[in-house]
Amino acid sequence: MLFCLLSVQSLPQHFVPVNGVGTDRDIKCMLTDTIHNLLYIGGGFSKAGNLNIGAIASYDGTNFDSLPGSGIATGCCPNPTWAMGMYYNNLILGETWYFDWVQHKSHYIVQWNGIQWDTIAGWLDMPNSGNTNLPLCFLEHNGELYVGGSFIKIGGNPQCVDLAKWNGSQWTGITTGLDSSTWPGNLVALCFYDNKLYYGGYFGGDSIVDFGYLDSLNNPHPVPGFVDHLYGGPGTFAIYHNEFYVGGGFTKAGGNAGNYIMKWNGATWQDVGGGMSGAGSCAVEQLIVYNDNLYACGVFSYAGGVHADNIARWDGNSWYALSTDSFAADIYCMAFFKNELYISTANDYNYFAKYTGTLPNGINENTATINSFSVSPNPATKKVVVSFSRPLPSAGMVVITNVLGQNALPPIHLSKGEGRKEIDISELARGVYFVRVRSEEKQWVEKIVVE
Repeated sequence: MLFCLLSVQSLPQHFVPVNGVGTDRDIKCMLTDTIHNLLYIGGGFSKAGNLNIGAIASYDGTNFDSLPGSGIATGCCPNPTWAMGMYYNNLILGETWYFDWVQHKSHYIVQWNGIQWDTIAGWLDMPNSGNTNLPLCFLEHNGELYVGGSFIKIGGNPQCVDLAKWNGSQWTGITTGLDSSTWPGNLVALCFYDNKLYYGGYFGGDSIVDFGYLDSLNNPHPVPGFVDHLYGGPGTFAIYHNEFYVGGGFTKAGGNAGNYIMKWNGATWQDVGGGMSGAGSCAVEQLIVYNDNLYACGVFSYAGGVHADNIARWDGNSWYALSTDSFAADIYCMAFFKNELYISTANDYNYFAKYTGTLPNGINENTATINSFSVSPNPATKKVVVSFSRPLPSAGMVVITNVLGQNALPPIHLSKGEGRKEIDISELARGVYFVRVRSEEKQWVEKIVVE
């Protein structure tokens, strides 16, 4: 009996294909939608589970589904989705090559409102132009959508190069380009830290810098102490315990403070528990904070000396392995959905896998800052008040939608520090509506009745 007990305790925690099937090709990005309670996956696949779904699919924890009416390529070798984001509760896709059957034109950035697809006005698509005008990362901040990538002249605006922002009606260029050449670079990561916009990517040998921040005049500056180019630039950012974590292909041997992952407190760089190591080229490809732990995935064999094949967990002091599984290739990306961990692999587990082990408990940094949200009165006639139990730690927005998911009123901005917002609803017809609140930390939805 003792032997049996020891055998049970020593069983490895590992990954299994999602629904036993996974997908038929790579998943390049994943996004958790807490408003619609779905996990979105995007990539170059043509099948998700047993369904013929190309480039983009949703997963509710049990079943895969398509996003109908998309016009996104299906069947063999669909054009891949490389980036996903959320803006005003709409799903934003990048480098999808969405095909408009009315205009017979491909689009490189589109949005999904839960019912139908639409383009974003002002984005200048350039068919048959190689890898130009491709959005590669999204960041929603203070009611605006920041877009980084490899693009030039959005809507004919010469100021929109590599980095731009969209306020729901027009594009604004943030820089004239982070590469000194006329060809766009590849901006792949964005993050606000200490009231500065940090960017990271790969801009070529004549670039200003692969990793930097913008000042109040939107001029780029290198982050002191970071060495790139020959040793690889940054590819992923995360804020954990009020420090800025950066992952990528850089090394300590190249003059950096750590191998493939470091943290920045606004003044100095520090090593993160010894960083990553392994035979051949290593890299940290994604960082995610969940339940007061930082998760890193990519291609590596060890994290801080602990054998952790391509995925590891950091608790602020030490690295931990998640499983004893060995991966033949890197882990592209990961996501947490309904308290479970999902990963995308290059070859293993049919490309899309779910973790079967037990995740550590902790305070989720994305939900701990605000205890509650309420809308009153309900039912209502002329006005409602959106209230928080604590002031907002960052800016956000309120969107009131009808049962079809369409905006019933213009979006309402929430400032950092606000604890309540009074909203005039006198123009709304009688019926059922949804009040959707979104900040950088959390999203909430509450149903109201207008009489």
